[in-house]
This record gives sequence, C-alpha cells and structure tokens, in this order.
Amino acid sequence: MPIHNVLPSSYSGMMWNYFANAVNQNQTNHPIPETVVGIHTMQKEVAFIVKKALGPMPAERTPLNARIIRRSKNEDYSIEVICFESQPGIWVTANLYLPNNISIPAPAILTPHGHYLFGKTQPVVQLRCIGLARRGFVVMAYTKTISKEYLRKPSIN
Repeated sequence: MPIHNVLPSSYSGMMWNYFANAVNQNQTNHPIPETVVGIHTMQKEVAFIVKKALGPMPAERTPLNARIIRRSKNEDYSIEVICFESQPGIWVTANLYLPNNISIPAPAILTPHGHYLFGKTQPVVQLRCIGLARRGFVVMAYTKTISKEYLRKPSIN
C-alpha cells in the first residue's frame, strides 16, 4: 500500500525552517551577553519576566502538613508515598525515592513526570527515579495537577 503525503514535498522542511527562523530572530532581538555585567542584566530581565508570568506569590509561607502514606523498602532503595499542602487546601501527592545507604546531606532531584497521563505511576518515570536513588540521589516525583492520577482525591487519613 503506497504512503500518501498530504502536503507537497516542498513542505517537508516547513517546521524545521519555522523553528530555525524563530531561533535566528530571537538571537537578533536578544544577543548573547559578552560581559559579566551583561549576563547579570539579562538574568534580572529574565527573572522579572518569569515572576510576571507566574503572578503573585503567597504573602507568607504556610505549613506543609506533610504526611507519609506508606513506605516500601527494597534491596538498595526505599519509596515513601507522601502528600503535602503546597498551599492551604491544595494537596500534592509524591513518591520520595531514598537510597538505603544515605549520607546527609544528600544530593536531591525534584522530577516532574512530563506529559505522561498517569504521572508518577508511569513505569518509565518510576524507573528513572529508582535509577537515580540507586546512584545515591534523593528523588521526589510529584503529581502535576492536570494528570489523571491527580483527579483522584488522595486519602490522607
């Protein structure tokens, strides 16, 4: 069965050309700083843009009310299923992967699960976290609020 292209062959590089032009345009409008002062100026500008995009932060820190829901110990790492309040009434569930032979302080990695529908329970996410824990990292894989897992209300009692 022949493969039929929807677009003519002249369109085959359309996306590549679009992104290449966007990068070139960005470099023209925002040249890379060549001095330390220029880098610090750019850092302040980027920080301002990010803070503006995120919107106002809470006025004060609130208690996390963290809880360990369950623990499982394996040969060279442990997993703690935890939950905490990122803001009052906004619960976040997470898996905390801990090396069994941990020395404090330990390097830590906060890992989002990307666009996987089942979030931190996706096998590829779990394997990544286990691999890092086996290498001595403390890893927290949290659940994004738009994942299918988040739609289930966590049992925190």
